[in-house]
Parts: sequence; structure tokens; C-alpha cells
Amino acid sequence: MSSTGPGTLRALVSERFTERDLGAILSPQARLLCAVTDWDGLSLEQAASVIVAETLACGQREIAETFTDQSHEAIVISGIIEGEPTRQLLLATYGGDGGVAELRSYFKYMYPFTLIREAVMTACGDLPAQAWAVQALDPDSGETHDSIRNFPYADDLVFYSPVLRKGAAPEPLAYKVLCHASSIYGVRRWSDLALTLGDKRLGFFDADIQGQAMEMANVLTFSAGKMSEIVSFARPWPTSMALYSRIKARLVDQVEPEFFWDEQPDFDSYL
Repeated sequence: MSSTGPGTLRALVSERFTERDLGAILSPQARLLCAVTDWDGLSLEQAASVIVAETLACGQREIAETFTDQSHEAIVISGIIEGEPTRQLLLATYGGDGGVAELRSYFKYMYPFTLIREAVMTACGDLPAQAWAVQALDPDSGETHDSIRNFPYADDLVFYSPVLRKGAAPEPLAYKVLCHASSIYGVRRWSDLALTLGDKRLGFFDADIQGQAMEMANVLTFSAGKMSEIVSFARPWPTSMALYSRIKARLVDQVEPEFFWDEQPDFDSYL
């Protein structure tokens, strides 16, 4: 395998992106975590084909941002699917051999995420039905608690949820949405890789919705020492869909209809 490292994944995504391209930069025991499925039965080759299909489904994609250090490369990809804007975040961790030891895929905007899932299901039609299974969840308790503030918030804070259509602002509304979201997915376990780009910082956390794993990647923008913008991406699709449906049920009468999509079915319709 030729020498690789941070910048390699961006180059592939910017020019062309095939399963062969991705396979050429993977370490032999690489771990790939797709966005559209959380099924743990995928082989390395199958997972690579899914991540490539996710990225290609973004259409005429553009690299919006890149965060790197000596062993990590995170790229934010803007795209459009069926007229809807979408954003994907790919996080690559490079190993001692120079290859990608781990690759994680995240998305934001729930309805485009669903369209991408459908496109991948078609492109990877040989995968077993288990790859697309959605596990039932108990009803949402509706309980709400304060969201943990990892950094001080600016008065003009905007929170771009990974599943909603528009940003919540100013700070009181942003905090309200954050409180409902964090009440649904439980205690956050942060993993800060200290990846920065100017006044932006990329942080990650994992949580769960009633035992089903959920991960988020967050681009945090700071102004005068306070957090002024949060742009979040989520994986995998099943728990992202559960989060969207539960937030919608809680907030549908409290925010503008533009926060949601008429075309997006609720979580239970996928069971």
C-alpha cells in the first residue's frame, strides 16, 4: 500500500470515490462505521461499499471544511439529494502503517439522511435484510432536564440539530431544543480530539436512546470565548430517526413548521 495520511481521504472524495479507491487506503484490520446502518454483520468490503454509496448519494459534493492533525482527518461534505441540501462528515483515524485504521460516517438533516439511506439500499442491494432492520423502542417518557453546558453559550447561539431542518436561535430557543434532545439520548460521553480550524473546534460524543447507540460529531464555533454556533451530525440512521420523531412530537406545537419535513415519516412507520 502506498504511503497515506491526513489529506488522503479528502483527495479521494474531491476527485473520484470508488470502493477500490477507499480499499487502497485502508489498513488490513480497519474498522468502518457507516451512517445508514448500525448492523454489525458487515464485512470490511461491504462496509466500504456502503460508505462510498453514502458519499456518492450526496451528488455534486463539495468539501466545506477540513480538520486535521497528525493522525486524524475530518472532512465536512456539502451535497444535494433530490433538491434537499445535505451534509456528511467523514472522520478518518490513521494507523502506524499510514493507512486508515478507522472511518466513521455521520450526516445531518433527517429527511435527506433518509433519502441517502434509500439510495444506499438500492446501490447495495445484495446486503441482507438485517442491515436495514429497525428495532422498536419504548414510548418516550417526555421527561426533560437541563442540557450539560460543556462551554459557555453566547446570547446569539445557533444550534443546528443533526435531525432538524433549520437552526434554533437565539440562545433560549437553542437551549430549549438542546434540553429536549439531551433528555432523549441520555448522558453524553465526550471524546475531544482537539481538532481545530480557526475559531472552530470539532468534538464528538456518544450516547444512546433506550440502549440503542448514537454518536454525534459537533462543529463548535466560538466568539469572544463563548460558543456561538453548534452544527451537529449523527449516526446511525435508526437512532437519528428515533431522535427526530421524538423531538418532533415534543416541539411540533412550540416551533415553526419549517423545523420539520412533511415528507418524512415517523420512526414507527419503519418497524
